[in-house]
Amino acid sequence: MQTDPLGAVVDGVLGAETLLALNLNPAALTMARLVDACVMHYTRIVVKNPKKVAFLEGWMTRAIKRADA
Repeated sequence: MQTDPLGAVVDGVLGAETLLALNLNPAALTMARLVDACVMHYTRIVVKNPKKVAFLEGWMTRAIKRADA
């Protein structure tokens, strides 16, 4: 079973387990985990398709700005 950055099982639903995971973690930790997940996602995109490297800097900047919001 796949889990999300909060440790909840991925089932496509924002349900009780996801909300519990959100409430059990400090907001800063939750945001850091989500940003890390975004960075990993963008990295996998570039690994699969190196032509996408032109977009990587913008994607990373967007991910980091989310952490500052």
